[in-house]
Amino acid sequence: MSNLYRNLVIGLIAAILVSLIGLGMINHMQQSGRTATITTLVAPARGTTITINGVKVSEGDVAVKPGVYKVTFSRDGFATESRTVNVKDKDTAEVAVVLDPSTAATREWYTANKADAEKAEQITGTNSEAIADAKINALPVMQRLPRVVDTYRIDYGSTQRDTDDESATALYITELAPGGEARARNWLKYQGYDATNTEIIVKNPRN
Repeated sequence: MSNLYRNLVIGLIAAILVSLIGLGMINHMQQSGRTATITTLVAPARGTTITINGVKVSEGDVAVKPGVYKVTFSRDGFATESRTVNVKDKDTAEVAVVLDPSTAATREWYTANKADAEKAEQITGTNSEAIADAKINALPVMQRLPRVVDTYRIDYGSTQRDTDDESATALYITELAPGGEARARNWLKYQGYDATNTEIIVKNPRN
């Protein structure tokens, strides 16, 4: 009986191991190629439906294959928001959204719901930091501005060319003395900026 019992136990253990290995292989096959991540954050989270390319997901991290995805947030009483992200291999794309109330019933939502208001504030701060980082990455010279010398001043400010791009920034040159604009452009050129590719706005140019 002891041998029979031992054989039964060994057989049971072997069956469990085979099942676990099989499940692991299936999970590996399902996850294969999902080497990128989309992280979603939304306020209000409760009751909001999040979809990635039409597939419903939960708030947080979602493993995906590298590529372009449309992330949509929808909730009754709030305006639907969508974002398109291009996430690369081993990268993470964060999509953080604060939904705007769209009905009289939800108009004071963030006033009445403190937790959602705090989360909305957190998301707004995160988005502002991301926009600032994107601007600096696009125009690293911003970290050296404003630059003021005797003949010119260089600042950065709102774009007039790409008004739909929150991260777009223009460089502003103010000529303080004759020849200042040319000197300012030369300085920018030495910093590696091509005037034909960089939006430069001249304020109060001197002739």
